[in-house]
Amino acid sequence: MKILILLAFLASSSIVQCSVRMRRHTGPHNLIYMTFDDGPGAGTLQTLDVLKEFKISATFFVNGIHLDTNNRQALTERRQLIHRIVQEGHMIGDHSYNHMKNNTPDGSPNNVYKTPEEDILYFGLKNVEPVARELKAAGLDNQTLSKVSFNIAKHVRMPYTANWRVGDIVANCVDCTLPVHISGKAGVALADLMHKRGVDVIGWDTEFAIDWRKPGSRYAHDGAEMMRKVENVKPQSPGKIVVLSHDRAHRPGGGVSELTEFFKLALAKGYQFRTIDTYETDKPVGARTVGAETMENYTPDKPEKIFS
Repeated sequence: MKILILLAFLASSSIVQCSVRMRRHTGPHNLIYMTFDDGPGAGTLQTLDVLKEFKISATFFVNGIHLDTNNRQALTERRQLIHRIVQEGHMIGDHSYNHMKNNTPDGSPNNVYKTPEEDILYFGLKNVEPVARELKAAGLDNQTLSKVSFNIAKHVRMPYTANWRVGDIVANCVDCTLPVHISGKAGVALADLMHKRGVDVIGWDTEFAIDWRKPGSRYAHDGAEMMRKVENVKPQSPGKIVVLSHDRAHRPGGGVSELTEFFKLALAKGYQFRTIDTYETDKPVGARTVGAETMENYTPDKPEKIFS
């Protein structure tokens, strides 16, 4: 376990600085990166079932606090879920240990980020340790466990905000968290600090939106509308679209049919699904590699501000 934690530390420290300078691509939007936030928990099982049905790989940005519980039944179920995530070829990323509830206990997007040097302590090792511990308890082999630990420490999605730091992509959503002059700017500074230490910060290009105003946290639209959003968005990297979703939308009682419809439509149109760990080096199928000068007039869409 000490070796695994060390690997994670190296991944999240300034020692790991090597990265490939990304050359952008033109052509059809034909790579989709499905990402699911806030698990493991309610809805993760149903999400995995749909992914398995369509043989689609996805990325789960998790909060390790869900694995630090005294409820034995809940812990057993969540351990099985993260083990299944890995066993079925999905990737696990870092969504902070506790969704930054240390700063915003009411779960709102207000005052999420305060001091980068303190906020960063809720990412990396603090989130890797509970996941690695429970995967080891589930019987995952050490080699795979090392890879999983590295990926968690290397790939971060910040709660509530679509900041990006991947290769030559630098994008911020300063007004995603409030107040802008405090939390928004602190979130940008935190993204800078994490990237300086070798971490990729992953935002999103479009969202399979949840209507947070309604009880149950269900999707706000159907799969056909999600397909329309994918086809019309201008992503951070042309041809590669990161879709944000949440495990909880698929809890028993709803959400699965919308996701199923979207997958059917996307696959029928020739889209391929990838995990975030290959985002920087993936080349969209049939796309033409171009240099940075060709991208000067390209402006990606700004993601919707959401409660994520």
